[in-house]
Amino acid sequence: MRLKDRKKWGATRTTRRWTPPFDPASSSRHSRRGSRSRRFRRVGRKVFLFRLIGALSLLTLLASVIRTATNEDPARLRQAAEQGDAWAQYTLGLRQASGRGSAKNDVAAAQWYRQAAEQGNAKAQFNLGAMHAKGLGVTQDDVEAVKWFRKAAQQGHAKAQCNLSVMYANGLGVTQNDVEGYAWALLSKARGHRHAEGLIELFEKRLTTGRRAVGQARAMVLEKQIPQP
Repeated sequence: MRLKDRKKWGATRTTRRWTPPFDPASSSRHSRRGSRSRRFRRVGRKVFLFRLIGALSLLTLLASVIRTATNEDPARLRQAAEQGDAWAQYTLGLRQASGRGSAKNDVAAAQWYRQAAEQGNAKAQFNLGAMHAKGLGVTQDDVEAVKWFRKAAQQGHAKAQCNLSVMYANGLGVTQNDVEGYAWALLSKARGHRHAEGLIELFEKRLTTGRRAVGQARAMVLEKQIPQP
């Protein structure tokens, strides 16, 4: 019967477990045995962790080997892309855009980029945005370019953040907004994209001290929403 049930029915006394008299020798033996047991448990946990780390490292290595083999084999790459693998779709798009391993085909590249981009691949989103901005393989469309730059930028893609900043600076595909452009340029620079420095200088010439502060605050808000690289 649980304690609250005993209280409910008036049975408030609890039964104490019997404990044997203290025996120093027995206590010492149990202490040593318990110490060894704890030590073995600690060693066991370490062994388990080392084995787990080793297994994860092996899985990572195997995945890398499989991807390398797929990357070297055009047939496997296409098969993986057709089966919906976003990485393979992105890689196939790169090959079609550069002409590496196949004839250069911007239309096919854009199609593969789009499939990978729709699955959330940030690199494909950035490349698709660039193709829309330049009109390569697709109709030139600044609004569509901004859409894909933003999706990649929101995943922490530094180049996409820089390009989105450029679009805001020039009012291309979006309402011109120096504060928003400044915020994205700051994020891009924070992720090591060197071209963002020139944009920051441009915005700081355009913006008053107060407006810069607003842009910096906006960058902090965006930073919290964006996954770390």
